[in-house]
Amino acid sequence: ARFNVVALPNDWEKQGAQATASASSTELSDKRRRYRDFFQLLVDELRDTHGFTRSTKGQAQNWMRFGSGFSGMPYSVAFAWEGQAKVELSFDKGEKLTNEEIYDAILERKDAIEADFGQPLIWNRMDHAKACSIGIRREGSIEDDDETLAGIRGWMIQMLLKFHRVFRPYLSEILG
Repeated sequence: ARFNVVALPNDWEKQGAQATASASSTELSDKRRRYRDFFQLLVDELRDTHGFTRSTKGQAQNWMRFGSGFSGMPYSVAFAWEGQAKVELSFDKGEKLTNEEIYDAILERKDAIEADFGQPLIWNRMDHAKACSIGIRREGSIEDDDETLAGIRGWMIQMLLKFHRVFRPYLSEILG
């Protein structure tokens, strides 16, 4: 049998050193840096001003989750792909049937919830998926200017606080 030498051991060491050097010097993309900076300001205000979270670090991705006080029922904020900013309460307790039962029990209270919330919400049972969600959206992209992003951040904070105030009693009643 004949073997072709593809790389010599010294070449491996050089390639490994180059890969390590380039990985350590790799910066976040501009978009990921914008996400991180946006969510850092959001987390800091939620924690320091509102006592809403203990989180300390903004994520370099288009979404973040926060605990609601109920296992498998996180709040999330995100920049959706359709140029929308959104805030949601997710129902993700691990089993589709459980999620749907809780969602359906909340849905029975839709009129009272939306009256308390002060505006219509997006109710998404997601029959094709395991989780369900209730949310609200507005126009917004991480590519927006700083002033617009400050407005989106303020809106997300306001909506998270409102979600928590409005949904907590219903979740307590349903989940015991």
